[in-house]
Amino acid sequence: MQWWQRFRPNRAALPAAVLATALTALSLLLIWSGQGRMQQEMDRFGIKLAGSLAHSNAGELLDARRINLAVIANRVAAEPEVAGISFFNSANELVAMSGSQQREYRYSAAATLNNTLTGYVYIVLEPRAFAIEMPWARWLLSILAVLATPLLTLVLIQLGTQGNRSLPIVSVPSEPEREEPAYLLVVNLYNQPALGKESLQRALQDAINMGQEVCALHPGMPIQLRDRGVALLLTRDQIGAANVFRAALLLQRLLTEYETEGNFRFYLSTTRSPGDPSEITNLDYAYLEEQVDLDNALTLASLSGNERILLSQQVFSELSPDQQAWCAPFEHPIIEDIAPEATCFNTVSLDPDESQRIGDQARMILGFNLQDA
Repeated sequence: MQWWQRFRPNRAALPAAVLATALTALSLLLIWSGQGRMQQEMDRFGIKLAGSLAHSNAGELLDARRINLAVIANRVAAEPEVAGISFFNSANELVAMSGSQQREYRYSAAATLNNTLTGYVYIVLEPRAFAIEMPWARWLLSILAVLATPLLTLVLIQLGTQGNRSLPIVSVPSEPEREEPAYLLVVNLYNQPALGKESLQRALQDAINMGQEVCALHPGMPIQLRDRGVALLLTRDQIGAANVFRAALLLQRLLTEYETEGNFRFYLSTTRSPGDPSEITNLDYAYLEEQVDLDNALTLASLSGNERILLSQQVFSELSPDQQAWCAPFEHPIIEDIAPEATCFNTVSLDPDESQRIGDQARMILGFNLQDA
């Protein structure tokens, strides 16, 4: 008997071989896909470089030593990984710059000296310097491995099933979704009934754009809530209540100072997320509705008042004592109807230093938006 006659074809062999080939090809594509690793390397390099320059030049920014900073900017921009660099003082005024100032692949860091904000450093990276080379010899070996997989799979199946020609059926339980705790900032478009269709869409897009700017500093994602407003789903474990409160204040300041036709009200609470909000690319709206009553949340947001933020009891309890001092219990007849057991708090005043810091961040973000426009 010839060696190839030892292997009897059956209906399970070919599908198994095709499946093995598909899995092998997918695995090779995932292994050779370097875009994700390149982005991670750029993020790591950009964040560390911006932070290092901000730390080492905090004194230069405080004294506004433009010549020294210009020399440093030229040296840093000469590196192949850096496309451009700029230094701004604490008033968001340009002190020195060199190279490209495009918005893509930009990283920033605040410079502080003795807990005093002295300015900001912005780094623009050159993506071509981080590109991963793909040797052609390895590509050829990968193709050969994919082509040889069907024959190898058939051999293994036949050798493993000589005593039993039927393939066993193995039931593998599906892994449940890994939910994570998250913060939910609901932003109600308060003057929505007074806006026309085009004005309404522009106002919602303004809120989404400003939400994306906030999520660039605080991990999360913006979500449009039909035509009634937007929401920010923010990572709870990574940033904590203190920073998510600052994120809400920053978004409020941006939408107040930005030239938008919308009038927005805010409500900050907690919810669940199907994963890390900063890594989710698309969130099912129905999932969010299952986690929280969005109609009630939007209604509560509308009660917050102008330039105020309404907080749930859970968020308030996680704030620091200093931040809790900025808030006061809030009562309203509507709350007794839609959430009779809920206790809410509303912001009444902010620490001047905190308000100044948030204002600086907002002006910096709005300044870049105006430059890009």
